[in-house]
Amino acid sequence: MGIANVMKMLDLGDKPTHSPYDLLDILQGGIGARSIATLEKSLDIKPAQMARILGVSPKTLERYKADTRKKLSPTISERIMRIATLKERALEVFDDDVKAIGWLQSPSVALGWRAPVDIIPFNLGIDLVMNELGRIEHGLVS
Repeated sequence: MGIANVMKMLDLGDKPTHSPYDLLDILQGGIGARSIATLEKSLDIKPAQMARILGVSPKTLERYKADTRKKLSPTISERIMRIATLKERALEVFDDDVKAIGWLQSPSVALGWRAPVDIIPFNLGIDLVMNELGRIEHGLVS
């Protein structure tokens, strides 16, 4: 799982990312609002669900998406990057985009019968989903 794949997924261009500090600089400056639509498509979710994941109102999400040249806040940029990293991790574990998306959208016993996309609006949810992906990868399905 590489940050280069995540940056490519979000269409962030060829900015140098030789270390985590380069990524911090990118996040601090904000990523482009077009990354929202790209992530929405990558996760195969509706705008209302994306608004919930990002912790913004549907109207705010519409405004972000209307001006794709706009830079997002560092907080929203980081959330998008974390969700994109999670999607990349699911793709790595399942080795198939359809299977990865299917898993992300399906309730899981290990996640309290919640679908991963339903708990990723919270940092704890992202951590729980990442941990579960690690267990699946190592054959420790709960």
